Amino acid sequence: MLKYIYQRLLLLIPMLLGVSIFTFGLLQIVPGDPITGTFGLDVENMDDSQIERLREQMGLNDPIPVQYLRYLGRLLQGDFGRSISTRRPVSVDLVERYPATLLLALASLLIVVTISIPLGVISARYRNSWVDHIAMLVSLFGVSMPNFWVGIMLILIFALYIPVFPSFGMRSGIEGTFMSLVLPALTLGTSLAGFVTRLTRSSMLEVLSQDYMRTARAKGLTERASLIRHGLKNAFIPVITVLGLQFASLLSGSVVVERVFAWPGIGRFAVDAIARRDYPVIMGTVLIFATTFVFTNLILDILYVFFDPRIRYD
Repeated sequence: MLKYIYQRLLLLIPMLLGVSIFTFGLLQIVPGDPITGTFGLDVENMDDSQIERLREQMGLNDPIPVQYLRYLGRLLQGDFGRSISTRRPVSVDLVERYPATLLLALASLLIVVTISIPLGVISARYRNSWVDHIAMLVSLFGVSMPNFWVGIMLILIFALYIPVFPSFGMRSGIEGTFMSLVLPALTLGTSLAGFVTRLTRSSMLEVLSQDYMRTARAKGLTERASLIRHGLKNAFIPVITVLGLQFASLLSGSVVVERVFAWPGIGRFAVDAIARRDYPVIMGTVLIFATTFVFTNLILDILYVFFDPRIRYD
């Protein structure tokens, strides 16, 4: 297992190098310029010497390979560069915003696990009953409704008509943070919970028809014990895969939800940087996203061993 983890971590180096090359090259191709995007300058009415002076200060006049090698040299020293718009180190901006995204992702995942897995198991246990039909109807609603619509509806109901939760931002303090977190976490968790409910139900239905489930019942094991010990454990591997990948996406920043609720997370920060053509911030956020997906997949591979003893990485 340790050898496998070590090999996966080594693969992170060429993967991040490839991501950085692809992202840097893509930024050079897309239309736009950091000068106009960041400062909002009217280039057509500016003197050419002013534009050239700004480009020289930013190092944009150097050949593209030179710009990339300069960036890579700083990156190898742990320096993500300095934001063109905020004039602050990119690492500082990311460290300030990443905890908010992490908190939102964990809260959303908690809602998904609390709601969808029990609902999926119950729906599979009472297949084609009224409980199953209601569960599938609720999950269909969650999958079908777009996040921005759910978020706006929650704001209208619980922040405007029934003013219980704040409609935007992240308040200070434990109570303020919790109250600010409820609506965006519910918005994110709704669509994912619907999908995980349907996946849990289908996995459980497949497991319930297996011979070892009938053997467990024949040996006198209670229905509840057989469902949890044998059924859910064997049906959980595809569910873990989806939860892990979705959690990585949440950690990478849910742009729509962070926009709707003005949540100070990394997704909103990345979109603002793209609009301003803030190259160092875009590069830094993309590398953080890629690293997040790699480590999440590594954790998933490790969890597979605990849920299925047949899986080995020796």
